[in-house]
Amino acid sequence: MDFIFFSSIMPLLLLTVVISYDIACQWKLNLMKRMNELPEHLRMPAAVTLVAFMFGIPKFHCPAHEEKCAIPHSLNLMPGIGRTDGEGIEHNWAEMNRVANSTKEMGAGYRHDVLDDHFGHHNWRKYAGLGLSLWKKLLNAVKEQGCHQSFLHDFNLVIDDAHRGEWTAMIEAWEHDKSSPNPYVHIKISLSEAQIRANLTDDEKISISNGCQLLHKVTPSSFIYMGLVLEDAQSLSVNGHAELNQHRITLQQQLAHFRIIQRVYMVGIEGWIEDQDMNSSEEVEDESLWLPSTLPPSNRDLLCTNNIAHIEAELHKGQCRDSLDKLRRQLHTKSHFVKHRNLDLRGQQANTRTNSSLARLNTKINAAAEKYRVAWSALLELVGISELDREFQSLEAKDIMAPVDTVSGVRSTTGMRGRRDASRGLGQGYQMTSWIWSISGILDHESDAGLNDVLHVEWAKSRAHAQRWSEEVLLLKEEMRRT
Repeated sequence: MDFIFFSSIMPLLLLTVVISYDIACQWKLNLMKRMNELPEHLRMPAAVTLVAFMFGIPKFHCPAHEEKCAIPHSLNLMPGIGRTDGEGIEHNWAEMNRVANSTKEMGAGYRHDVLDDHFGHHNWRKYAGLGLSLWKKLLNAVKEQGCHQSFLHDFNLVIDDAHRGEWTAMIEAWEHDKSSPNPYVHIKISLSEAQIRANLTDDEKISISNGCQLLHKVTPSSFIYMGLVLEDAQSLSVNGHAELNQHRITLQQQLAHFRIIQRVYMVGIEGWIEDQDMNSSEEVEDESLWLPSTLPPSNRDLLCTNNIAHIEAELHKGQCRDSLDKLRRQLHTKSHFVKHRNLDLRGQQANTRTNSSLARLNTKINAAAEKYRVAWSALLELVGISELDREFQSLEAKDIMAPVDTVSGVRSTTGMRGRRDASRGLGQGYQMTSWIWSISGILDHESDAGLNDVLHVEWAKSRAHAQRWSEEVLLLKEEMRRT
């Protein structure tokens, strides 16, 4: 366990005590109970403990905890901590692991002496090189401080004062009381595909209870969803001739069932299909389903009943949101993964495994992007570009990037409506990030409704980074003064 103390000149007046421990989230739960079992002269008043004690999880161990536990105990988000990682007493384990293999055949006493010598040598090198080590850390901290302060300044240029003040108050309230809304967690306020399906089903139940008669036992929303699932199944890849044939047989059966229901909700579609596919000899996976989005507008109005074109548009909106959510998560994962590879991994074996993992991650990213593009294209046909521009945009290859692009080494800032802000002249070297980080539920400059959930979380993180590096500079200067 690492104990980090920040106290005033008066020895008995504690301002803050930060306790860093691998399972501090569990250890703190019974702290007062254990405190009351100590002799009276060793006890601390409950009021002092509750106000002065802060509990954190060391940075190496923190990712192993659940998000709801890791974020409140993250040293990156605690005021006054600087860049302390909480792993100070464990830094020498990597060095000692190499010693362990050469001492495993020794007797217990001699092995103890050898390990003790190595630990002593490690401590001596740390002590002898303390001045130079602190100086190097300070130079790096000053550099990082300037970089993150500049990054936050550029970020602030695309946020108005009202929202910056609101988000700052939210962060300060959470730092004081962790039961307050967490400013570092995305609060999903847009409807997913599953939620839209549930809402459509509820509307259909109300219509039935009001006396509306369904044309088929399969409801309109279930019919459209069946078509979207079948469309996804057509794009699935299979290996082997036998598996391919079995997949085609299954698809053919599902398509036949879909056509029966389609004739109910799209009256006249059978003749339309015959006219379009008269000379076609496509495989079942290439056969068009002729959903409302694939029909010309004039034919769509004639063929579609029970508002199924609107239902398909709503489901595609849910698909777009789900795909973007998945894409953002995968891009965040890739960003952290690449940073870990560049900083920590060495050697052919480690890099080969890393490249394989990155290839799998890129496959998931491309799949999410393609799913969005298909849904967006269908939505474009159904509602038009004027309706789409308010929430969804065309996804190009250059848009698929993390909010801070550690892959290319470019520092970028999330902004609202990148196209609108691109001409503001935000300074040389400033790069507006992809629009995918500024659309999820969202605040437009012309609207007072809603809150840009993605934007405020990224801004809160940027503010925390800038503060921690500024604190690190102050702490290192004080440490150098004392040494």
